[in-house]
Amino acid sequence: MFSKSYLKNYFLFIFFLSSFGKSWGQNNFSIPLKIGYGFNSSISLNEDETSNVNGIIIQSGLEYEFKIYKNLFAETGLAGRAILASGKTENSSYKAKTLRLRLPVKLGWTISEKWKVASGIAIQNNKDFITIDLREKYFWRYDLLFEGKYNWVKNWFGVASINYELRNLPNAYFINDPRFVISLGVGREF
Repeated sequence: MFSKSYLKNYFLFIFFLSSFGKSWGQNNFSIPLKIGYGFNSSISLNEDETSNVNGIIIQSGLEYEFKIYKNLFAETGLAGRAILASGKTENSSYKAKTLRLRLPVKLGWTISEKWKVASGIAIQNNKDFITIDLREKYFWRYDLLFEGKYNWVKNWFGVASINYELRNLPNAYFINDPRFVISLGVGREF
């Protein structure tokens, strides 16, 4: 599982961000919690075929939405993502637990009082933060994302999203963080 220091720092960081949210603008902040399923097609790793590469993704963070013009809005935020991946090679199977930090940047449209859709990219670290080299060739990961939100009760919403990795990364990076992810979740606006 994740070390206690990782989880402690993650939750302290989320608490810190959310505590400032009320002073910046009460109607524009939200905290979504998403749970998803990620998967890859078969990939080759060191000439060994890897199959059933999939994972459960849990993501939560703080998002800020601001209106651009009439129904057009932009949204950004900061989220933590836990990935519980598994897969099989010709000779063995594996399980991996990974924690990542994500920065989504989305442009969206308010369809009605209840419905919103958005699209954009999410930037996340592709390697652990043990040694940080932001200029390293494969340190960053860029996901294309599509999202829909439905406000069913005052300040509460349901959210569905699809993410697809855009970069041509080596297959080793998809072992613990699948290329394609479908997520569902709930959130609260502040």
